[in-house]
Amino acid sequence: MFEKSQIREDMIVVDADGERVGIIDLVEEKRFRLKRAECKDRLPHYLPMASVAHVERDIATLEDDVQIPVGVR
Repeated sequence: MFEKSQIREDMIVVDADGERVGIIDLVEEKRFRLKRAECKDRLPHYLPMASVAHVERDIATLEDDVQIPVGVR
């Protein structure tokens, strides 16, 4: 288990298989935004904090069932 305070800007986000999803640009109370420069469509995309399974060092790993927004990859 992790605490929301462990999620911070510039962390790498990976899916449950370890594939890179992006880098956190902004952290809000219940969600975080991925850096637009990292997204295929260059648009802002948000993921809920609840979608994170665990945090280890500078990597936030998403839950198995998380839908990656269209345009991120």
